[in-house]
Amino acid sequence: MTLTSAKTPLYCHSQHRNLAPLRRLEPDPVAEISPLTAAGRDIGDGDWLAITTPRGRVRARARLNASLADGIVAARHGWWQACPELDLPSYDALDPHGRANINLAIGVETVDPVSGAAPHRCYPCDISKFYD
Repeated sequence: MTLTSAKTPLYCHSQHRNLAPLRRLEPDPVAEISPLTAAGRDIGDGDWLAITTPRGRVRARARLNASLADGIVAARHGWWQACPELDLPSYDALDPHGRANINLAIGVETVDPVSGAAPHRCYPCDISKFYD
């Protein structure tokens, strides 16, 4: 499978997840997958899934997207702030095996030789249902 990361237009980079009006619209970390990918792993829309890479593991809510190719996992970055007003948790931004910081699950062992950019758009991963 191939992991890509993206920003959501709802938030400004990794900010404002503490604002209740925005967090109500997207309360949890999200990873979009195709219905075919989901069916092959018994994952339903809204299920928590584990995204595992050679560098770490994070979790996100599955959102089915029929426009994605099978085998693509499109995860949102920037989850760390709590939203006390809605009693929604923060996530440890430095925990590579824990919760929601997709950037920590993407390695920097291979970077672009010109810009030094990490491969945030194409990184190997696997997904499964998340069980605490």
